[in-house]
Amino acid sequence: MCGFDRVSPLVGLGVRAFTVGQEAKKVFVSIRMKTQHERDDNCALIEENYKIRSANKAMREALKNVICSTCDEEKLRIENAQLKEELVRVSSIAAGYTGKSLSHLLPGSSSTLPNVSTPCWSHV
Repeated sequence: MCGFDRVSPLVGLGVRAFTVGQEAKKVFVSIRMKTQHERDDNCALIEENYKIRSANKAMREALKNVICSTCDEEKLRIENAQLKEELVRVSSIAAGYTGKSLSHLLPGSSSTLPNVSTPCWSHV
């Protein structure tokens, strides 16, 4: 036993106790290194988790603001139908007061609606 024979009497241990102590020290250092690696891995995982959570939050916010083209189209169809019904109703009321048919304004007629930017009563 090369170095142990000289060192063990200096520390007051037998050769066997000294080798057991050295092995324990190696195990302790190994455990400490393993613990440090686990801490480093944990920190990396925490950082990755934070990035994923941030990306997830950003995606959820983006989804809140997405307009579904199918849903939007359906809303427009419903609104268009309601406006057509209102036009028919208002046209019949106006025809009752003026005595003139306003069928050219009704859906399916060949003419177009008057320009909305210029109100009809401005020409009166």
